Amino acid sequence: MNVTEATIMLAEAELKQVSVKDDTYTVLGYINLGILELHKRFPLRKEKATITVATGVTRYKLDGIDANVDIDLSDHDVLLIEAVNDAEGYDVSMHDKYSTEGVMSPEYHTIEIKDQIAGTVLTVYYRAAPKFLVSTQDVIPLPPQYMEALFNYVGYRGHGSVTGDIKTENNTHYMRFEKSCNTIEARGLILTEDLVSYKFSNRGFV
Repeated sequence: MNVTEATIMLAEAELKQVSVKDDTYTVLGYINLGILELHKRFPLRKEKATITVATGVTRYKLDGIDANVDIDLSDHDVLLIEAVNDAEGYDVSMHDKYSTEGVMSPEYHTIEIKDQIAGTVLTVYYRAAPKFLVSTQDVIPLPPQYMEALFNYVGYRGHGSVTGDIKTENNTHYMRFEKSCNTIEARGLILTEDLVSYKFSNRGFV
């Protein structure tokens, strides 16, 4: 589904009672915020970067600028660093103040290395979110089971632009958004890169 198709559907449903439905680019902004919110809540996209340890350097940024970090941010942004592996694929401890070889993540896109030999290669795994959509022809980067939650979030934002009263319609849409998210989780519909059911994983089957 692209942005145009989504805005048509939203104008006849979640945004039907608010004038913002006719402002395509405002609705596009709400769609972008909804996509971001869903990527914050669910592990929809995971990416990796490679760090080559340099002499005298302790901090490495996953920003596409740091010369010691190999990362492609052409179509996504970093949300959160989740794990670091050494060259043999073993986990490197994170946030362990007693480890002399571990790493810290003082910022969402930064790795601080305590004691590693220059030339050592580390792989950083992180949660990612797609770049904001800019065109009405852009395809919404979400699996089908997330569209209901996205539409409810846009409804929440759209009605919130009219009034900030928590007891009004925007709160109803937010509760619907929360319910949609809970349903996705309860039914094991969260997609992960290893394709293992989130529901089974939560129950200890994996």
